[in-house]
Amino acid sequence: MGARTGTHVHLQSNGIADDRVYPVTERQSISKETTFAEDVVDTDVLRDTLRWAAQEVGYLARAIARKGTVVTLKLRLRPFETHTRSRTLAAPTAEDRVIFDTAWNLYRADTHADRAVRLIGLGLSGWTQAPMQPDLFADLDAREGDHADDRLDATLDAIRRRFGRHCIRRGLSRRP
Repeated sequence: MGARTGTHVHLQSNGIADDRVYPVTERQSISKETTFAEDVVDTDVLRDTLRWAAQEVGYLARAIARKGTVVTLKLRLRPFETHTRSRTLAAPTAEDRVIFDTAWNLYRADTHADRAVRLIGLGLSGWTQAPMQPDLFADLDAREGDHADDRLDATLDAIRRRFGRHCIRRGLSRRP
């Protein structure tokens, strides 16, 4: 091996290089999960943990101005069995309520819902690039509820930006 090759190998092995660094690719998903100290069977604890995760995921998605169409639930059961379930939504969302409701329905529909859980988490993916046209024939009452949730999420996000992410949560939620 010559001096030039030897120098190159030495620099590479020490992590020194003049190679071009490319920027990180765009984020493909956002997820939050919690590992419990002990196995949990209490559905109230699991529901509140999913609600917390949905609020975190929704906040992060809105912070980067993204809406996702796929909600994924992740469960880790004894003995280290990991199960994931996903559901594709009809319309893209970054709303905490929609993310939570979808994840909770996935949990309740799972055949392993009665077993002790060591880890639970959820994710949002399937980003949309352009805003979608709302359904002209959708139920008007349902759309009004969506606007109220949008306003609530925006208000909570503004408070979190000003005072910190963990300063406020929706009701009936506790940090695991």
